[in-house]
This record gives sequence, structure tokens and C-alpha cells, in this order.
Amino acid sequence: MWIITFAVNAYDQEGDYFDRAFDKKPTVEELNKLGYDGEHLINGGGRKGVEHTWYFLTEIKSGEKYEHS
Repeated sequence: MWIITFAVNAYDQEGDYFDRAFDKKPTVEELNKLGYDGEHLINGGGRKGVEHTWYFLTEIKSGEKYEHS
């Protein structure tokens, strides 16, 4: 499973927030159609229209606990 999380660079941020999940790794084109900057997201992180909000694409294997590094 692949998930997209986001972090907000703001005073009251409490950590990463869940945004979306995929059964398999999405393509750049699929991410672009959903409004993400697919190229940046595939390469480690990117924005979606708001300067202080960053999105991350992470693979989660069955039984693993999510921990953003």
C-alpha cells in the first residue's frame, strides 16, 4: 500500500496528516490528475498549491507501523 501524508509548517502543527491511500504505487500522471505535483511527490515530497503544506508518498508494507523520517 502507498499513502500520501502531509505536514503543515505552522505554529500549531501536530505532525503528519493522512491524505490518501493507493493499492499500488501511483504514477506521476495519476498524481497530476489528482492535483498533486506528481514529479516532486514521486521524488520525495512536494506541494499541492499551498506554500507551507508539503506532501509525502510513502510505501507501507503489511504489518508495518507508519513512521515518517
